Amino acid sequence: MATYRFDGSMTGLLSCVFRAFQFKEFQVNVTCDEHAQNGLFDDFIQVASNNEHAQRVWQGLKQKTSTQSQRNFYYTFLSENQTAYQHLFNYCLYIFQHKYKVDENYGHPDVLALAQWAKQVGREKHCMEAFVRFKKCQDGLFLSLVRPDFNVLPLIERHFKARYQDQSWLIYDEKRKYGIYYDLQQLH
Repeated sequence: MATYRFDGSMTGLLSCVFRAFQFKEFQVNVTCDEHAQNGLFDDFIQVASNNEHAQRVWQGLKQKTSTQSQRNFYYTFLSENQTAYQHLFNYCLYIFQHKYKVDENYGHPDVLALAQWAKQVGREKHCMEAFVRFKKCQDGLFLSLVRPDFNVLPLIERHFKARYQDQSWLIYDEKRKYGIYYDLQQLH
């Protein structure tokens, strides 16, 4: 069985889906773990991120799925979990291998898994919006250091921009080593 290794980006994951259909390889494991061990008969294939390929896959998903299913897909990706990545890959194969809409067939394990992962990430987003507290620094910047279980910063930026638009602030994710900075005019 082949194992596709990608760079951990959404573009990389969608490029893996493109490659699976390009080479008709549907029994595939996906991973972004560079330390993953292959089995005796496994072939590791490094799949490069390709914006054009990823865009084609994403446009196809948008045509064959509902807005809610696309949201579930994105939230599941933000979980940053290897098992979730495999479910996302399998979900894409399932969607594209059917002529009719199957994105809400919760009897399928990958569709159900996406809904469950999205729910967990959504809870984390809600908690961050409710419980993030800022400390005022000497230079007037409001700072919050966070360590969420999932990568929810892209999901909470709109909330904090609307709520604290009259002050400059920084929410920094210590676990992922990046943050959201608002300078009274735009987000960085």
